[in-house]
Amino acid sequence: MSFSKGFLLLTIFAGVIAKPHELMENGKSNWVKSTRVSPDTEHLLVWAIKQNNVSNGVLHDVLMSVSDPESPKFRQHLSFEEIGDLVRNDEATKAVEAFLNQNEAKILKKTPHGEYIQALAPISVWEKILSTSFHNFDAHQDAKEFLSVSSVVRTDSYTMPKELEGMVSFVGNTCQLPARSASKRNLTVIKKLPIKKASAEGVCTPDLLNQYYHIDNNTASFASTQAVFETGKQYYSPSDLSDFNEKYNIPAEKVAKVIGGHNSSATCDENPNDCQEANLDVQYITSVAQGAPTTFWYIDAHKNEHPFIFWLQSVASTRNPPLVHSISYGQVESDTHTSVLSAFTTEAAKLGVRGVTIIASSGDDGVANSPARYDKSKCGFYPNFPAAANYVTSLGATQGPENNLEEIACQSDKDGLITTGGGFSTYFKQQIWQSDFVNNYTTNAAPLPPGAYNTNMRGFPDVAIMGHNYAVNIGGELNAVSGTSASAPVFAAMVTLVNTKMLEANRPSVGWLNPALYKLAASNFSPYNDISTPGENNCCAKAVVCCDYGFHTAVGWDPLTGLGSVDFQKFLAAYTEL
Repeated sequence: MSFSKGFLLLTIFAGVIAKPHELMENGKSNWVKSTRVSPDTEHLLVWAIKQNNVSNGVLHDVLMSVSDPESPKFRQHLSFEEIGDLVRNDEATKAVEAFLNQNEAKILKKTPHGEYIQALAPISVWEKILSTSFHNFDAHQDAKEFLSVSSVVRTDSYTMPKELEGMVSFVGNTCQLPARSASKRNLTVIKKLPIKKASAEGVCTPDLLNQYYHIDNNTASFASTQAVFETGKQYYSPSDLSDFNEKYNIPAEKVAKVIGGHNSSATCDENPNDCQEANLDVQYITSVAQGAPTTFWYIDAHKNEHPFIFWLQSVASTRNPPLVHSISYGQVESDTHTSVLSAFTTEAAKLGVRGVTIIASSGDDGVANSPARYDKSKCGFYPNFPAAANYVTSLGATQGPENNLEEIACQSDKDGLITTGGGFSTYFKQQIWQSDFVNNYTTNAAPLPPGAYNTNMRGFPDVAIMGHNYAVNIGGELNAVSGTSASAPVFAAMVTLVNTKMLEANRPSVGWLNPALYKLAASNFSPYNDISTPGENNCCAKAVVCCDYGFHTAVGWDPLTGLGSVDFQKFLAAYTEL
């Protein structure tokens, strides 16, 4: 499924310099350039205005000031209006609007602070404005399985109009090809479980999560809002949710708001495979954080070829967005155009400044990512996006407690069905709050091939939660589901429970967590269960392919389980004392 301080002028992708306003070489291998597009064909472009206080690092500094526990402005989040005042560039927005109107482009939508302008015009207009030519690009046969669309309209390169130089960061839907998905979604294996054995050994349930991670109260407040991001034709079933709650003695829970549709009990009864991810997300985020208003936020990847960006722009344009967001999807970072990565960085930072938390699963195919799942020739070190992004908290997966065994990194060759993703970004720079932990790991890590990864880049995941054999009600039957996509909504719900305590005490929400997570790990009151039992993330999901190299677990932070799994009571106590 293609989805979709790091402010770099030039970014290195596996030794390739991504040139401004051109197709990335990495992503081009998934697509075949074909015929010219008819001049009369209408095409939607997204004009990204160069926002103030981004490239100069001011936005990042503001985010750090409200997210670092040692800052005097810790948790003094900005309002919707204040973040608008910080980044809006009215002069540039007006200039772009005037330019588009003069060239007879139809402006369809503009974000509240003028950051993005969607405009529709015939290809002939865009080719004249951008001094380029548009072609149809068809998905390469080997990549079709990992792409949400089979054909797109794109250009090899474009030139920014001279009148707009310095005003526009990039123009979307030009040279940004959709990227390969991380296993279509970060959820992998289903096997049927008899309904009568809802609490059978070997199954992860809400009760087990509460018991093992010491969650003694699942009640969340009405003010502590949360959301799940969904895409890829996934539906959730209200009747499956009701049945799940009854099976596990959970108070009646409903999704408070649905954006984008895809809530259908009938669809899940007829096609259970279309509901496994969404049902998992909804059932576990609402069972761990009960009573929190939950938003089901669906983005159609066929209509929006970069759904992560479209979603994040939508969230950032919302005056009162949910405080916690869980993302169980991903794509290959090195396939993703730098303009997409940069835009995600900016919008995630803006949300963090406003006190919003973003959680993302790290992937199910270890260090190599999904394209290697059935093809060992595709092994390598390919990080997952958005899990490797700086302004999200990345979740790895563990296994063991569901079988009354020691908690270890989830590994497909150890009966975990999936292997927790993790490694180092090829785009996002490592930040100071993580440096000591990464240095400790790389100093003592097993040697890997030279150039396999860059220790100066962002390491992920940050923390981990169980991800093996979750009992999920799909189409009226319980199924065992494994994936880091299970870990993400559970930890997101934990954050919602922390927000509940904070808001009840008239204190701000937690916002961007990462600086605080690492500060807590360095304290005398670390809330993490260190996962240092020997493990490696060299195998893909299902253990059909095991690559020659992978990262290993270690004492402290490692690129499989991050800082470790989270003891909720310790986490709650430590965070509320910050």
